[in-house]
Amino acid sequence: MSIAEPLAKFIVIEGIDGSGKATQVELLQRYLKSIGKNVSILDYPAYHTPFGKLVRNYLNGEYGSLDDVPPEVASLLYALDRYQFIDEHFKASKDNDYILANRYIQSNISFQGAKFSDPKKRKEFIDWMVRVEERNLQPDLVIFLDVQMEQSDKNLNKRNLKEGRKNKNDIHEGDMSYMDKVRQMYLEYGKANGWVILDCMDHHTKEMKGILEIQEMIIDTIKTLHSS
Repeated sequence: MSIAEPLAKFIVIEGIDGSGKATQVELLQRYLKSIGKNVSILDYPAYHTPFGKLVRNYLNGEYGSLDDVPPEVASLLYALDRYQFIDEHFKASKDNDYILANRYIQSNISFQGAKFSDPKKRKEFIDWMVRVEERNLQPDLVIFLDVQMEQSDKNLNKRNLKEGRKNKNDIHEGDMSYMDKVRQMYLEYGKANGWVILDCMDHHTKEMKGILEIQEMIIDTIKTLHSS
């Protein structure tokens, strides 16, 4: 690919489970299309693919509990899931104005990095993970939707009720203590790496801000990117 060719702005929406990522990616896609932009969506894990099925097996606990599966192994499953589409990623970057991702490499770093209590070992793992992922398409902007753990749990319970689930069938979602560590990892790594961290909580009502209010915050952030 020639350096002179225009590349899409690649925006990743991150957040812990129940933070509204999928909804916001969908709304942002609608907005960008409404102003005449071509948009491609990345949504991982790709559970319908052979590598995506390995991720699903891991999340279903088929390879053991969170403590049984080394973070290096789990992170490689997610990396393989993305790398199988590496050619499509770069093609989409050439053919579109924007690429939007509902989670990407950053979730791998945060979810698996949260398993390390030793800061030195955590840094060594993250440095290794960055090298593993460096050949894939890299984002121009990462937006982290920050919600409190109580709100995340509340939203997950609503989702499970709506979908008829009696229990959370995901070894990540089923451990709120671990999820709190993941949130802290997101915040720590995000602040150190120039992410935009959006506070999605209304601290007067102690509830999550409205969907459209959060969308306006994201659009304002995108406008800043577009003008840069």
